[in-house]
Amino acid sequence: MVLITIDSKKVTAFIKGLDSWTESVRGQRKSMLNVLVNRWQSPPVAEAESYVNEASQIESSTANLNEITKGLEDRLKFTVQKNSDGRYTYYLPDDAEDTPKNVKKFNIDAKKKAENNCAELTDATTYTDGKSRKTGRRIHEILAEMKENETNPIYANSYISYCGGAGEYLDFYSLIRNSEASASSRKDVTARFSNMLATATKDENRGHELARQFGRVVKDNNYTGDSRHHDPIKKHQKETGVDSRIGALNRLLRSEDPIKGPKFGTSFLTSLAEISEDCPALPRGRSLDNRNDIPGAHDPLSGVICAMGRNPEAAANYLAPTDGNGNFDKNAAKARWNKLKNRGIREGAGPFDFTAAMQSASTLRKDPKLGPQSTWISARAIEYAASPKNATLLDAHPEMKKNLSVVLANCREEIHRIANGMSDGELDLAPLDPKSTGSKTLATALYRVMDNEEAAGTISSALAYYGKNEVKGDMPDGSFSLQGIRAKYSELAADHAFLSEIAKQRVDDINEKAKEENDERKAADKSAAKFATSLFSLILAGGATISSGGATVLSFTISGGVVQFAGDEPMSNVIDAIYGEPRKKKYVDVENLTPEKVRDDMQSRAYAEAAQAGVLPGVKLPEGNGDAVKYRASVDKHGKEQWDHWVKKDANGNNVADLPPVISSDLNESIHDWKKKALDAGPSTVKDGFLDIDAGIQSGAGAGKDRAKLSKST
Repeated sequence: MVLITIDSKKVTAFIKGLDSWTESVRGQRKSMLNVLVNRWQSPPVAEAESYVNEASQIESSTANLNEITKGLEDRLKFTVQKNSDGRYTYYLPDDAEDTPKNVKKFNIDAKKKAENNCAELTDATTYTDGKSRKTGRRIHEILAEMKENETNPIYANSYISYCGGAGEYLDFYSLIRNSEASASSRKDVTARFSNMLATATKDENRGHELARQFGRVVKDNNYTGDSRHHDPIKKHQKETGVDSRIGALNRLLRSEDPIKGPKFGTSFLTSLAEISEDCPALPRGRSLDNRNDIPGAHDPLSGVICAMGRNPEAAANYLAPTDGNGNFDKNAAKARWNKLKNRGIREGAGPFDFTAAMQSASTLRKDPKLGPQSTWISARAIEYAASPKNATLLDAHPEMKKNLSVVLANCREEIHRIANGMSDGELDLAPLDPKSTGSKTLATALYRVMDNEEAAGTISSALAYYGKNEVKGDMPDGSFSLQGIRAKYSELAADHAFLSEIAKQRVDDINEKAKEENDERKAADKSAAKFATSLFSLILAGGATISSGGATVLSFTISGGVVQFAGDEPMSNVIDAIYGEPRKKKYVDVENLTPEKVRDDMQSRAYAEAAQAGVLPGVKLPEGNGDAVKYRASVDKHGKEQWDHWVKKDANGNNVADLPPVISSDLNESIHDWKKKALDAGPSTVKDGFLDIDAGIQSGAGAGKDRAKLSKST
């Protein structure tokens, strides 16, 4: 929907001016016609009368101008009717023509429709068959019409107002959702009320006002408004109490459709969070009985922080606030962070959605305005993940590890730096102890989350993406020299070894502890470490694409870091299943993806890239489509072998390296045979080039592994 704002004074003045000018033109036309008809027996110019009579173009144009004037008058009239706060605005769908008819339909009529739907739904809920006695429609039919209108801010705001305000809107939602008549439509009821609330908050000014209203409901247990549904609402309040309002609000905030639905407004979320943060996570006198059956049902801040997980701007503005001049206020941010980081844990209210806001804010590190705030939040999130105080909490809640893995994915440059012996850069992380460094803090954060397979996959795919796509060539034009390719693959080898070793340490430590405690249930499967290795290899190969959930590839969202194979094939079909019999082999043999296999793969890719670029002295790619570059690509279900060539001829007859997403043993053997023949046939400089690449990969892998070593106290 598009918001159109009218300046009533200017529009009124324009209407008067246009009307006056139109009437002046019409008067002059009539005067001329009068002269032609009454003062001349025959006009001096043939057919002159046709230019100024009632059917003339002049009269038609003035009539059109009159219609424009009336349309402006109607718009002004509609906006005055709609608005009581002095802001004259109206809404139209993106694809709707700005006509008086549409202005009325999507504004005045929408307001009336909201009131009718609200009253009709109340009536239908009164009866066990869910049928309104006033209109004959059933609950699902009324909800269907609500769905058609829920993205119209006029409709949504009018619905909330007609309920009686914020508190009554929540009560009405709970009443409808929990009624026997709507038992089969509960999810639909929640979706409608969630989407309407989200739509109403999209206007930033209105969002702030709604935050104040809903914040009052959260803070004031005795708040009551002008309910239009007195009897059923009061009965519902008596039966469920104020807990129902907090739980209802949390449910609506958590039920936002992240793909198709309207999003909660930034000012609404930040303002509501600021109001709610001082409310206890588990208010005195309330039991832990979760009658709403949702996470954090008792915590007034739970739902809004969850919604921030889908609104990066709100998350960044809330977790890293600004001062009165709009500058990032680090002291205020530290105070808020300290207030939030242990929220809910002390009271036993259950896990808090703090990490959801962290991952969301971390996606804005490249943002020109919010980048510094996002980086500060990302650094604090990494320290949070690394802290020994939070280790047990993270182990108990896998979702927190997944959220923190997104933060780490958005710090892939710093992970790359640390894996290759540099500092943690602009993150400037605090050491875990006086003898440690910020680099070890980041490595420890990785250690805390990489036993989770999804977290390991997110981080490894992000780091591989960085090394493959975001590290620029060493030549002025951005291409790579031989030394540039050596450095590129040396750094990639360090990245891979660094992550793989951390994941391996984590899994081994968990299993060692489980063995000591004689508790096999706590044992960790090695799939996380192997999954990380597999995804790194696939991204590096270009055979997997990053799915960023609609966001830019420069930032990983909660669904970013989810990797898909070429052709949009899900990773679950590409990586060998760790569980299940019989094991279904496909593209990547996880169990046999050894460090040696990874090294051979990197060498093969580096050789082909260097030869393709023409930077290997005395070496060219072999002839395309020949037997020397033929390899077994796959074996179908009937046992028939499928063959391919790793060097092909392009349209101009040039030899072009075409390596598949996954390098098989056959292909590695073919490429290394080509290398051996090149060494045998060429001068010593050929050997130096290949050995230089090999040495870079070997030294990078060794250094990355060494830098991943963490003390047992971690």
